[in-house]
Amino acid sequence: MNIKPKLTLFFLISTIISILVVSFVSFNLAQTSLEKEIFDSVNEQTDLQVKRIESNFLDRKSDVLVLSNFPTLEQEIPIL
Repeated sequence: MNIKPKLTLFFLISTIISILVVSFVSFNLAQTSLEKEIFDSVNEQTDLQVKRIESNFLDRKSDVLVLSNFPTLEQEIPIL
């Protein structure tokens, strides 16, 4: 019985298994990293949108307050 084919097969199988394990772990790490990056980006965009909406509402509120103090409007509202 020759040991050379058995050793070659053993090293080939162990190498293939090692490559598969490393590839699987690398893929999972990359996937987790990308998911976290995308989630952080979406959260950042959401925060920016919330700030824009709040700013817009504050602007409209100040506009309404300014308009509500116009003397002409105060005189005309009871008529309406």
